[in-house]
Amino acid sequence: MNESNLNTWLKTLGEAWVTKNPELIGSVCAEDVKYYENPFEEPRVGRDAVIAEWQNVPNTQKDITFDYDIIGIVNGTGIAHWRASFTRITENRQDTLDGIFTVQLNDSGLCTEFHMWWVTKD
Repeated sequence: MNESNLNTWLKTLGEAWVTKNPELIGSVCAEDVKYYENPFEEPRVGRDAVIAEWQNVPNTQKDITFDYDIIGIVNGTGIAHWRASFTRITENRQDTLDGIFTVQLNDSGLCTEFHMWWVTKD
């Protein structure tokens, strides 16, 4: 992995989120990806599981913004600081998130393992 591959992957994740496109995030995940949405839960395993996880976004979020900065790549793992905001549709409440991603990509630039951590601004 290099910074260019990581940047491309992060841009695609952001585009998938902002445009509420679960298929797009699936397009950059390996078939056997391990996707940790939360560090305290078991991972979603496989591309189809990631797409299924993202199916909720179009119905629950609107006015989404996303930005990130690459921190670096250590032993083949990309690390990025990310920020997002969106309105939760059901509560009409604005959420602002700040967090860290770790990403592992294969030689084709597909994600094989993804972890995210975040805090919500009150």
